[in-house]
Amino acid sequence: VVAITSSSGNNKRCAPSPWAVEQNPTTLKWMVQSPPAFHTFGELPAIKETKSSAK
Repeated sequence: VVAITSSSGNNKRCAPSPWAVEQNPTTLKWMVQSPPAFHTFGELPAIKETKSSAK
């Protein structure tokens, strides 16, 4: 209840990736706006496996 009450008059939008470290998106989910456009990418992006994504 406190969080809702204290943020109700704030009117600030959340960053596109509130959980990204220093706003450095590492997944496709954070590279597009929300909600995403119908055709977000003109071409499919190349996806490379990283150490953190291999888990």
